[in-house]
Amino acid sequence: MISMPLFKKNLKSNYILLLVFMAVLAMYFSIIVGMYNPDAMSLNDIMLQMNLPQQMIDAFGFSVSDSSFSGHIVSFFYGFLMLVFPMIVYIIISNKQVASMVDKSSMAYLLSTNNSRKKIIVTQGLFVMFVVFLLVLFVTIFGSIFCLIMFDEYFILSEFIMLNVGVLLLHLAISSICFLSSCIFNDTKNSLLFGAGIPIFFILINMLKDVSDKLDFLKYFTIYSLYDPNAWINSNNIIGSAVFLIVVCLFCNGFAMHYFINKDLHI
Repeated sequence: MISMPLFKKNLKSNYILLLVFMAVLAMYFSIIVGMYNPDAMSLNDIMLQMNLPQQMIDAFGFSVSDSSFSGHIVSFFYGFLMLVFPMIVYIIISNKQVASMVDKSSMAYLLSTNNSRKKIIVTQGLFVMFVVFLLVLFVTIFGSIFCLIMFDEYFILSEFIMLNVGVLLLHLAISSICFLSSCIFNDTKNSLLFGAGIPIFFILINMLKDVSDKLDFLKYFTIYSLYDPNAWINSNNIIGSAVFLIVVCLFCNGFAMHYFINKDLHI
């Protein structure tokens, strides 16, 4: 039960943003994978020789615990870049889907059409989820093709797919928090304060916990702890994390839609 004209309008309004971030992700992935050399010094050692503090390397998820090709990708792409760039996209889009429209009074025009509140909010919510799925799908397809061309003998497709399934569930959960904030608040300021503030808080806590073993307790304060790339590669103890992320996604999106349908809109 969605409005296809509204869905297409959303896509038309945001396709440039999506293409830009797809290009950025493709560029970084190509550079990182292209630098892999099983017989040479690891990027981690190179950064240490550049006098970068080990704590900084750990904070950005660039420390190498596995010297394999999959470990290289995990450390230098999925440890930070693949966590942050998609997050930026859906923070922007989530705010535009509801809060920004209410703030600019364009939601009043949309509600004056034959579309019900339920149809509108379901369309907006599904579009945010579609954006997350599209970004992860792009990286999965592009990354698979690039790795098969460059390092066919080291690349294991099944591990790479599982890696991206995990990051997809993570981003669906976090994007649902952003969308919930957009539905609760009627202005961009507060929508972004919480819709961007909470995910950024999570990523900062995730970076801090990796700086020192003494800060390991911080893993209980960030949703990013539920995504262990190495566990997803090996399909090891991932059921609990997967279920929790799915529950967060369904609950936040469901509550967001319910809240918007029933709240008073002074527009």
